[in-house]
Amino acid sequence: MEIIAGLSALKTAADLAKSLWDAAKAGSLRPDEFSGRIAEVYDYIIDSKEAVLGASEQLARLVDENGRLKTYVFHHSVNWRTLADGTQDGPFCPTCVSEGFDMRLALNDVADQTGDEMHFRCLKSHVARGEGRDPHYRIPRQLIPPDRYFIRS
Repeated sequence: MEIIAGLSALKTAADLAKSLWDAAKAGSLRPDEFSGRIAEVYDYIIDSKEAVLGASEQLARLVDENGRLKTYVFHHSVNWRTLADGTQDGPFCPTCVSEGFDMRLALNDVADQTGDEMHFRCLKSHVARGEGRDPHYRIPRQLIPPDRYFIRS
């Protein structure tokens, strides 16, 4: 939205400059009005510059966030971070990743971990005002490195 405000201010400055030019050519502009009109044009140009700089900063933040999110893949209901060597690290809470921080899932200590699937939960509560249940994730055992959680098979 900042870029729209900046372009609008720049258009207003251009329109004022054109009317100032036309008035100066026609001789209808008094010398005491000139500096005030130039200051008004300058103010609009400064407003547009600030808006464009704000939009540029926002774009840089979005590019950084996009790059960070591209390092994640989503499968088996959780996020996995893709490492430089192509392997995957995880599992990470998908809600936390979407909120901008990495939260590795923890073993659900009340679930039976002896089957083909391992049971995980996020250590951060995602339930508002005590309503509902926190998400529970089941992930095939073969996706979890054997020494990650020190579970005996």
